[in-house]
Amino acid sequence: MFHDSLRNGHDLDITFGKGYAAKGRTLPLQFPARTKNKARLWEAKFDPHGQPVDQRAEIAGWVNEFAKRGGDHWRLKMQRLRTLTSTASA
Repeated sequence: MFHDSLRNGHDLDITFGKGYAAKGRTLPLQFPARTKNKARLWEAKFDPHGQPVDQRAEIAGWVNEFAKRGGDHWRLKMQRLRTLTSTASA
């Protein structure tokens, strides 16, 4: 799901969360039973692997790298979903 964004981060050398979490091979989900039947277990396999991302490490790294590469103005602004959608599709 995030293959392209992870690849872009690696290519631009802006991946700051490396080493914070182990790579996973599967994602198991267990759903409790409503009756006396057994709970349901569903498991998805990742191809090639899953990689959790600690956003606290990533965002702190991005801000520091932004400043190191000459960025001197950091601004966060709330956006409506419609604005984000039209900006992303442009």
